[in-house]
Amino acid sequence: MAMRAALGFKLHTGWAMLVAVADYNVAYLYYLRGEYTRSIELYRAAREGCRTLGDAYREALCDLDQSEMYLELNLIEEGAHLAGRAQKAFLKLGMGYEAAKAQTNLAISLTHHGDTAVALELFHQARQLFDRENNRAWIATIDLYQALVYHRDHRLDDALELCQRALDFFAPSPLFTKSVLCQLLLARIHLDRGQSALAKQVCLTALDRLQQAETKQLGFLFHRPILLNDFLETAERTMELQTADGIPIQSAGHQGNEAGTRADSDNAQGFSRAVSSRPEGHGIQLTRLQAERPFAHRGNQ
Repeated sequence: MAMRAALGFKLHTGWAMLVAVADYNVAYLYYLRGEYTRSIELYRAAREGCRTLGDAYREALCDLDQSEMYLELNLIEEGAHLAGRAQKAFLKLGMGYEAAKAQTNLAISLTHHGDTAVALELFHQARQLFDRENNRAWIATIDLYQALVYHRDHRLDDALELCQRALDFFAPSPLFTKSVLCQLLLARIHLDRGQSALAKQVCLTALDRLQQAETKQLGFLFHRPILLNDFLETAERTMELQTADGIPIQSAGHQGNEAGTRADSDNAQGFSRAVSSRPEGHGIQLTRLQAERPFAHRGNQ
């Protein structure tokens, strides 16, 4: 009788764990589809299930992922709360990598409150943790985030160094959105430094990357207004400079021939069409970019 009861409890617990894990993963799918209300509901269900089962690790993962979603939705206070709670839980569990990811989210939230010095210190600490694990993708991501902060504070030399370092990693990688954001930010830095020709070249390189991207990657970009609007705003500024100063520009892979000239003209027209129909935009802001991470536990992205 006792054995049967123990077996029944084990089966029930195992089933409850499967339900919680399923809720967690399906919540992320809804997040990717932009169905945020349903995603939040499932994250809450998964969190409660994990708490009931005593699974502190997956409970903290729910907080971490949901904090990313809140930051993307510009729900800064909510994102900061969940990121801080996740960081404490991971530190208690001795999970340094996950704690560093949560700390990164917390640093992002602080940039929205203008706490630049504290945010940069948190970024620096997180970068050290990722460096210990030799996680080059996250090291480059932190460099990009810091470059965004420096650019906003008009520290252009620091922003340029970090942005270029991040781009050196992301450009040959499959991490599409981060590569495009690096190029976008680099173009903005060049514009602010009065280097219009360089800004134009970088913008066209980013456009080439967009044109070569898979449909699902383009869908990610165009469903995130912060990235789309900033890209089009930078394109608009560079195209205005092209007509104003007469500096010829050529897209990557087409330099020095007649076909390249036609391609550049097509690119400029494409930019103009996109800009003319773009929604109202705003300046570059620090936001989460997690398009390329894998589905289950998104560990090394």
